[in-house]
Amino acid sequence: MKKGSGLFLHISSLPSKYGVGNFGTEAKKFVKLLKLAGQKYWQVLPLNPTACNGSPYQSNSSFAINPYLIDLEDLLKKEYLTKEEIELHTKSYNNHKVDYDYLNEHRLILLKLAANRAKIVETYKIQKFYHKNKKWLNDYSLFMCLKEKFNNAPWHEWPSQYKFHKKQDLESFKESNLDLFEDYVTIQYFAFTQYLKLKKYANGKDIRIVGELPFYMSYDSVDIWAHRSEFQLNRDGSCSLVAGKDLGKNQSYDIPLYDFTKMVKNNFRWWTNRIKFASKLYDLICIDDFQEFVSYYAVSTENNGNIEWKQGPRNKIVDIIKNCIKNEIIVKDYIVLTDDIYELIKYSEFIDFKEFGFSFNENTNSENLPHNLPEKCVSFMGFRNNKSLGTILLNDKKTKDNLAQYLHFDRFDTIDSLINMTIKVSLNSKANLTLFTVEDLLKVYSEDENWKFRFKKSDFKKSDFLKLYRLTCESMRY
Repeated sequence: MKKGSGLFLHISSLPSKYGVGNFGTEAKKFVKLLKLAGQKYWQVLPLNPTACNGSPYQSNSSFAINPYLIDLEDLLKKEYLTKEEIELHTKSYNNHKVDYDYLNEHRLILLKLAANRAKIVETYKIQKFYHKNKKWLNDYSLFMCLKEKFNNAPWHEWPSQYKFHKKQDLESFKESNLDLFEDYVTIQYFAFTQYLKLKKYANGKDIRIVGELPFYMSYDSVDIWAHRSEFQLNRDGSCSLVAGKDLGKNQSYDIPLYDFTKMVKNNFRWWTNRIKFASKLYDLICIDDFQEFVSYYAVSTENNGNIEWKQGPRNKIVDIIKNCIKNEIIVKDYIVLTDDIYELIKYSEFIDFKEFGFSFNENTNSENLPHNLPEKCVSFMGFRNNKSLGTILLNDKKTKDNLAQYLHFDRFDTIDSLINMTIKVSLNSKANLTLFTVEDLLKVYSEDENWKFRFKKSDFKKSDFLKLYRLTCESMRY
């Protein structure tokens, strides 16, 4: 991994007059700002379609791209949409929030209009895209059509011929709903074409994309519907055991567990396909909740939520992942670095993700502190789920005081001054890669999850990126 630094900013957080960031002009402008600041990396959240609340960690597909990230201006230039249509289904925004309720109601209407016109003009390209991605795209497009037909009901409530993924019935349904099926194929064609064009542009500027893979799949997802044998489901499609974590209280995520016993027998086919596909989208791949490969909690949906502790596939799946791609892999989000997790990271030779925000809770000599970091790691100056450090300091006086003490600052110093010094100290650590949130760089802090937060154009000041350039040069990361 090249020594350097980078910024975390999800695509949806980019400025946009259409309410949510996209793969268009503002994304390219941000690439230019990264280059101006001497940065080599751009970290984004998972690109998958999001849940109703906008969370990319609750997706209906691990392969599809979120259609809300499609640039409407590009569709306008190609005359797949008119200004009047866009104006009818978008609204002016003058705040820092993404309105997912409005997007959920209106955006798909616009994209279907564009798809119907594009199918006539770009027939060959769309068909080529479909055949190249048929393994996942056929099931995804069918899944979306069926969701629409059954008023967005979860797949396990569909009629049995569809619920149990019966091939002949699905083919008949596809023939009867071919136009709608092709709409969903074309919308994914828009998304992939635009994103890969953006990635090529970024790579051309020597900017590498760091992408994240959520560990688990949502119950109501095409992955589980179409690949039931890879998950621990009952015959009727229900779950007796779901994923959970022990955080001092029973906490079930209500999502199915992988059937690692079966996965071992097919050489982790589902994971292999997923990792290979991600390697085409991202330059570096970050696997979330890596500790679940070591061991995990299985929470019973019966028996009063009884919790079982189970062993993961460990070295077996690591060997498969290492052999199927050449991309560098980052692993993250373990709450406590146990000996077992440490040993698997060491065995895997994957890159450890160190979250700076954890350093100042209790342990005054945390391994995540800048002076303790090894070379082979990613230092992230933020907190769980990519929360900015500034946001944490605004809400946690103890963490703020501990950070001030570590930096030899007065505890009454401003958060902005603490952030500025922390950026400098982090850049001068041994870590090969140091990542910051754009919120911290620009001093625009948000209480919202970062997928709900949206920057305004006025937030981006060239001077802030030039300051980062100077610090990056001083730390010899440029």
